Amino acid sequence: MTDWMRLERDVYQGAARLFPWSDFTARSLIEDYGCDPARVVRVGAGTNLMAPTLEHKRYDTQVALFVGFDFERKGGLDVLRAFQEVRGQLPEAELWIVGPRLPKAPPQPGVRWIGRVSDRAALADLYAQARLFVMPSFEPWGHVFCEAMGHGLPCVALNVGPASEIVQQGRTGLLVEQGSPPALAAAMLRLLRDPGLAEELGHHAYERVREQFTWERVVDRMLPHLQGMAQGQ
Repeated sequence: MTDWMRLERDVYQGAARLFPWSDFTARSLIEDYGCDPARVVRVGAGTNLMAPTLEHKRYDTQVALFVGFDFERKGGLDVLRAFQEVRGQLPEAELWIVGPRLPKAPPQPGVRWIGRVSDRAALADLYAQARLFVMPSFEPWGHVFCEAMGHGLPCVALNVGPASEIVQQGRTGLLVEQGSPPALAAAMLRLLRDPGLAEELGHHAYERVREQFTWERVVDRMLPHLQGMAQGQ
């Protein structure tokens, strides 16, 4: 064990409560750092960008949206490979990529490199125009999935890690194996071919964010434990 991990372990074990966002992190605190399970409380996280309503949300575009600065680590190259198959079957389909300042690959039909978007209203508009969100990335949490779902987008995500805790297979999105462009293509094609399914999953996704992934809900989950700590429990 390195000095840094030893310091982390001592800090974690000395805490009265630990509030990890994901089950994945909660298990690590218990199994890797030896923390008391009774002191580890998974509380999730809130989204920082959400549509006030889905009243005007439409699902008539064939646009898949990717949002992520670290393009390669977040599975962007697999998305590009998958989109070649998508475009071959749906010639009107588009893939919009937000994040990288410059394109990370040669020009590809239907792929639009938007670059960095710092204005929240502009990013919200991109979510509003897309039919689905795709990012096959193993994330420590995955705020971007909550953002996308909070704008009524069904998500295509990995079936492992925290993303699979946020996105529910067949209800708020579709989960795929890591490193499988064919599986990504199949999931995107399913949603791009069926606007009714995209709308159904997108509306479930929006409700899931409202019910589970707001900061108010996080506080609700933390508060009883904080009150107990204040009373010496």
